[in-house]
Amino acid sequence: SYGITEEFVGVPIRASMETVQVGVTTEGFPVLLDRIASEADHIGVIARIKPHTGFHGPIESGLMKMLMIGLGKHAGALVYHRILLDHPFDSVVRSIGRMLLQSAPIAFGLALVENAYDETAIVEGVAPEAFETREEQLLIEAKRLLMRLPLRKADLLIVDEIGKNISGSGMDTNVVGRKRAFRLGTMPPDAPVMRLIYVRGLSEKTHGNAAGIGLADFTSTRLVQQMDYRATVINCLTAGYPEGAFVPVHFATDREVLDAALAIIGTREPEQARILHIRNTLHLEEVDMSEPCLEEKERQTEFTILGRPRPLEFDAAGNLSPLLFR
Repeated sequence: SYGITEEFVGVPIRASMETVQVGVTTEGFPVLLDRIASEADHIGVIARIKPHTGFHGPIESGLMKMLMIGLGKHAGALVYHRILLDHPFDSVVRSIGRMLLQSAPIAFGLALVENAYDETAIVEGVAPEAFETREEQLLIEAKRLLMRLPLRKADLLIVDEIGKNISGSGMDTNVVGRKRAFRLGTMPPDAPVMRLIYVRGLSEKTHGNAAGIGLADFTSTRLVQQMDYRATVINCLTAGYPEGAFVPVHFATDREVLDAALAIIGTREPEQARILHIRNTLHLEEVDMSEPCLEEKERQTEFTILGRPRPLEFDAAGNLSPLLFR
């Protein structure tokens, strides 16, 4: 469905979910490898280096995670996510990755870093022995380039769409907050804090997979009706994250959701609510915001006001229009 076909890439595609076990780490973690890859003379590992949506540390999502989860396929994902419920991500991903680098014919890595506009900013070949050190360095750059909301705090964030093509967690927790790594610990002082999040719909390319909908406080009844519940649950259980499939409070119309949400934002009156409205967490070039947001001094990014204030506009059914780029 993404157009990655043999005709497009010009080479055969051999893919299956079969794995073989190539060893056990000193901690007792099984190390799984794609069966087809295990029969190859050389393996190239390609990965985006980016902040992980669930974990925090010097290594997050990148070459080392692709060794573990990518080459481990679905069976590896199931095993490793169970292990990660009891062990720190950093130590597990390093341990599994090192074993694979020793046991499998890993020839090279290709590290990709994207900029704030979802464009490729860096493409770099990495020798296997440099995976860990270079990934740590590139993650710092990836975090520097990360797109951010204009404000770190808001009363209500409206998100037009979530989806697996947008983020592994439906919406990027590095953008909206609510990152799993900080659930039981102290959040860093620069973490985004959205008091309430309302997700209006699903992207077309997510095919009903609403993984991450549990991050939201409100959603629309139309999203719930579009949701492939089984696919969503399987995805979240594989990640050891059942709450990612929890269905939030939902209403038939946007107007009903906004009435309910703005009634519970604390001591602010609804007309003083700090509201941000985005298309999704990949496209933040333009953001709708309520006038009280302009009074906030704690900005994450500088921004330019593109239009004059206007009232929220609902259609005859009581729904907002999606945020479109001008």
